[in-house]
Amino acid sequence: MTDLEMLAELAERTAPPTAEALASARARLVAELRAGTPTPAGRLVPARRPVRRLVLPAGIAAGLVAVATAGLVTLTTTPHGAGPARVSAAAAEVLDRAAGVARSEADVPPGPDQFLYVRSVSGSDVYEAWFSMDGTHDGRIKPLDGGPVPVAGCRDGRAPVVKGTEFLPGVTEPCTPDPAYLPDVPTTADGMLAYLRRAAGGDRTNDLAKVVFWLAEQRLLRPSARAALFEAAKQIPNVTVAPDATDGAGRPGVGVSWTYSGPPVSLVFDRSTYQLLGSNLDSLQRKIVVNRVGQRA
Repeated sequence: MTDLEMLAELAERTAPPTAEALASARARLVAELRAGTPTPAGRLVPARRPVRRLVLPAGIAAGLVAVATAGLVTLTTTPHGAGPARVSAAAAEVLDRAAGVARSEADVPPGPDQFLYVRSVSGSDVYEAWFSMDGTHDGRIKPLDGGPVPVAGCRDGRAPVVKGTEFLPGVTEPCTPDPAYLPDVPTTADGMLAYLRRAAGGDRTNDLAKVVFWLAEQRLLRPSARAALFEAAKQIPNVTVAPDATDGAGRPGVGVSWTYSGPPVSLVFDRSTYQLLGSNLDSLQRKIVVNRVGQRA
């Protein structure tokens, strides 16, 4: 059976989630993302300031927000003691193609004083963020449900304290820089999987998925590391494909997703280019390097 035939068969057997189910899933994810975010060192820390929406859990923040091109990949947690479930051939093909596209991109390191600008939409709501590349400069986030909030840079071990939508004058707290650019993450599938497990604090499918979304949407990786991220996703249990996935703006694509509870959350890729479109919960509209907060192009 060919990959296309497998996708067609899956489409016939898979009922699409309802709008109400997706809304409920997104709300749970947003709440979880705001509870904590993975650090470059691979630890989950409580959020002192507004968490990067990641539009998905933990950095992963805005709730698992992103992914795929002709289908959806569904992951379900493997019962304790059971061996890892095999990835479907169709899902592996999608992730391999996405990895190939990522690996072919130019490797242009940003400057330490630049910012990663991320814009995504979910229905009519817009999320924007400017993250400091080295984590020492003050950034900004405009969440889906509110006005702009500053993101404090960490300088000399101290960061300004945010209250509401402003910094508290003269008040600082201990910090560790949280850079948007991660040039040193692993560039092999096995190395990346180990990194994901450290950041997730274990092997739970839900937690691994959050870190994948966070890295894919809210952080800048070198092309080889981005490719390794998609290749490592093939080793998360029970990845499958379902056709006719759409991102949070309704753009059609092919999805790679997993179900840990409730409806599946999917990474959605363009069917022709295999570029990441976002997820079934949000649409990644822009992710570029800029020179200042507020710059969009």
